[in-house]
Amino acid sequence: MQPLDVARREVLAMLAEWELGDDDGQFVADMIEGSTDFNEVVAAMARKARELEAMAEALKKIESENQARRERFVHSAQRIRDAIGRAMLDVGLKKLTAPDLTIGARMGAPRLKVVSEDLLPAEFRRTKVVSSPDMEKISDYAADHTHLPPGVVRTNGQPIVTLRSK
Repeated sequence: MQPLDVARREVLAMLAEWELGDDDGQFVADMIEGSTDFNEVVAAMARKARELEAMAEALKKIESENQARRERFVHSAQRIRDAIGRAMLDVGLKKLTAPDLTIGARMGAPRLKVVSEDLLPAEFRRTKVVSSPDMEKISDYAADHTHLPPGVVRTNGQPIVTLRSK
């Protein structure tokens, strides 16, 4: 059980015992602060959230750098394979055996490449249609009507936490 759950339960139990409701949010907050380490726990959790967000951002940058590095490796490996293939075919060698590997080279089948999409007739084109909900239009509709379009429901709002540094 999380410390905040325990703290809230303890305070709500005290309020029930004293026959007070939890309608007054500030009173409940003052009670939690006065009888627990609530503020310190929340501050520590907020610091941890900021730390994890910073780590996620750093990993995103590392992933981006590693993606570029991986692409360079793949490109370099392909250039080396192309050079091997050209060299072997230039000397008429289809197979080369080394102690740890066997290398084969052959001419690949010609591939098709579109060099000008503008010149390509319509019969050789395809149109991709992607359908997705238009949330802006749905929101505008929901703001002006009491009922929602079929397939749309209203969910409970989620807490929004803002962290600022001093």
